[in-house]
Amino acid sequence: MKVTFFGVRGSCPVSGPAFTRYGGNTACVLVEPHGFETKIILDLGTGLHPLGDHLDGLDWQLNGQRNLKPLTAKVLVTHLHWDHIQGLPFFPQANREGSRLEIYGPLQEDNSLVRIYHRFMSPPFFPVGVWDLKASISLHGLSGNETLTENGVTIKVGVIPHQGGLTLGYRLESDTRSVVYISDHQAPLNWETGYVPESVIELCKDCDLLIHDAQYSVDEFNQKIDWGHCTYDYALTVAKASNAKSLALFHHDPYHSDDQIDQILASVLEKNDGKLERIYAASEGMSIDLNQQSSILSTSF
Repeated sequence: MKVTFFGVRGSCPVSGPAFTRYGGNTACVLVEPHGFETKIILDLGTGLHPLGDHLDGLDWQLNGQRNLKPLTAKVLVTHLHWDHIQGLPFFPQANREGSRLEIYGPLQEDNSLVRIYHRFMSPPFFPVGVWDLKASISLHGLSGNETLTENGVTIKVGVIPHQGGLTLGYRLESDTRSVVYISDHQAPLNWETGYVPESVIELCKDCDLLIHDAQYSVDEFNQKIDWGHCTYDYALTVAKASNAKSLALFHHDPYHSDDQIDQILASVLEKNDGKLERIYAASEGMSIDLNQQSSILSTSF
């Protein structure tokens, strides 16, 4: 499996010279199982727009030629906060004849996913509705206890502690490789004792790559203790407790500059004590190929 990051920020997108290396788009990750045409997309943040340009063969400097092919993809949405869904109206392949998007997300008690998407993609919030798009789009609710399959990929769904509604985590297994995606994770109050919910450990156990919420420092978390996220130290705690091989720090705070994320990565590496094989700070354009003996890490498409 090849994992490529197109949006790595949390809460809201940012831009400017302080954010050029890690990027400013919100959560969106592309997973490409080797040997299969179907793409798997994790979350629909603003990173979905550059992902679409990438699939069309258009680089971020707007050079080259578009290759306007339809797309077949399975989309796995963790939860319905703005920073995880607002890219859909701007996804080129969503407005293309022949594209097929199967969108999965957390089941809503009072509304179906269809109604939820109709609500945010309708006037006065947006002029184009879901069903105005040319792609064939289907929406499916998940409770967090399902197992899905797609072209040889097994997708295990788990419930992740978070504020503001049911939040899901996903484990993708293919070619004897596994990646776990936990974009938002409310750390428990006793997180510094090393406690991790057993359900989270079970989802992450022995995975090759854990992509995990790393939004706050300890001081920031103490000021925002119930905002639904965790510290980068807790991300490392989860990785160690579940025996993950590698960790990608994700969902960077919009106030964290490139230099601050460099410092965060250095701090986590120092605390690793050789337990994990690799630790990354996720950045836009970073690709990790889990099928190589030594993961190939690049920062270009």
